[in-house]
Order: sequence, then structure tokens, then C-alpha cells
Amino acid sequence: MSVDTDRLISFFILWGTPAVFSIVDYFKLSKTEKKEAIRDLTSVKSIVTTGFILTGEVMASLGKLQAVISAASARYRYFYFSHWWCRGRY
Repeated sequence: MSVDTDRLISFFILWGTPAVFSIVDYFKLSKTEKKEAIRDLTSVKSIVTTGFILTGEVMASLGKLQAVISAASARYRYFYFSHWWCRGRY
């Protein structure tokens, strides 16, 4: 399994930068502001929103997986049916 370095760097930039900024800002908050932030993040609205986002990401990943599987299946069919032993059979 090969790792595409460009995609890995893009992943860390797109997801790592906001995560680092959020963590740094959280540590700058006072105790009362931290309690409010935790209360807001554990609210029903926040949890449902996060659930919808994660559900969308899972569905997108399944779509990509299905595309990879169908492409691999097409390559297999081409490889199998293009050989001399199955010409004329199908």
C-alpha cells in the first residue's frame, strides 16, 4: 500500500491547522469561558450537527470505496475476458 505524500500533506494542513488553533484558543480561555464552551459542545444542537457531518463523511467515504471497487472490477473483467481462452465463450 503506497502513501501519496501530497494527499497526506494536504490532509494535515486542512485538518491539523484548525485543530491546533482551536486547542490553543481553548487554553487561552478563563475557567468560566471553558465551562461555557464545554456546555455548548455537549448541547443537543452541537451533537446532532456533528452527527450529520460525520454521517455525510461516512457516506462520502463509502462512495469513494464503491468507485474503487467498481474500477477494480472493471479491470478484472477486462483482464479476464480479453485473453484467448475466453474469447468466443461469452
